[in-house]
Amino acid sequence: MSATDRGELRTMTEEKARSHAETLALAMGITFYVVRSREGQFQPVQMPPQDCDVVATVDPPSSEQAQTFE
Repeated sequence: MSATDRGELRTMTEEKARSHAETLALAMGITFYVVRSREGQFQPVQMPPQDCDVVATVDPPSSEQAQTFE
């Protein structure tokens, strides 16, 4: 039986959420936010819910800095 099956939630540290947000922003080329929910859980999101605190904004690299592959 997994933790999810038992009703337990896996929590993500703020550092891990930032790392995920940085990876997603780089891969997708869009801004991601790290939010803290009312329950204190950190998550990387594209659109922060109104009932969460935004603790970080991760912008994608600018197109001038992006590498091109030929």
